[in-house]
Amino acid sequence: MEKFLFVFLSCVVFLGACESKPAKSDVGTRGNVSATCSSSAEGDVSGNGEAGIASSKKQTVNIADSIEMLYNYTKKAKGSYQYTFLEFGAVGCEACKNMEQVMEEVKVKYKDKVQVRFINLMKKGTGEWADYFEVQTIPTQIILDSAANVVFRHVGYIPTEELEKQFK
Repeated sequence: MEKFLFVFLSCVVFLGACESKPAKSDVGTRGNVSATCSSSAEGDVSGNGEAGIASSKKQTVNIADSIEMLYNYTKKAKGSYQYTFLEFGAVGCEACKNMEQVMEEVKVKYKDKVQVRFINLMKKGTGEWADYFEVQTIPTQIILDSAANVVFRHVGYIPTEELEKQFK
């Protein structure tokens, strides 16, 4: 599954130097998890894992802002993706393993239309993403439109043919 990169917060992609925690007044409120990061304003929002220019300044980035920055293609250059396919799962989960082939097929067939991201919920720091999207069971598939709005949600295995209907 290493071929599927996941994006946590932009600062995790840059340096892996975030400390995530919900604000006391925001506990239980969707999207108000924040992370304090040591990163730069410039860097990798493509998810390819390349580091940006490091800065000693700390910034607070909440999940909603990260999603907006990473997956709102209406604010990016023409030719950007129309959808983001977020696959929430875990290495070792049998149903999640079955989704690997589906993710690969979508990635190949819709390479210019759909950005595919795997979020391994067994990795430290990904729980905030699960909380934000209210993921209770894995695998869970969430599709975001070009403005980063949830347009589809499914729990469990879904065949490629069924998932493709969302990209038409």
